[in-house]
Amino acid sequence: MHAIEFLRNIYLSSGLSIKPKTQITKIEMLKEMVRSLGMDPDKILVKQAFSQPHRTIVGKSREDALHDVLREVFKGGF
Repeated sequence: MHAIEFLRNIYLSSGLSIKPKTQITKIEMLKEMVRSLGMDPDKILVKQAFSQPHRTIVGKSREDALHDVLREVFKGGF
């Protein structure tokens, strides 16, 4: 009986699991970095969207556009 509990503890401490580990996206990582500066990334993104409402970006995905806006926060653009 002790051997089973011992093996269970080894399995639990190894960190193995059936489910894949969740990976944070680049956008979520940038949002967390902006939050660490004491700003609200959602307000920044909304402000950017309303400042140029009729702007169309060709050749970039939505994620790339969000990256650019959040990167500007670190450069001091907002």
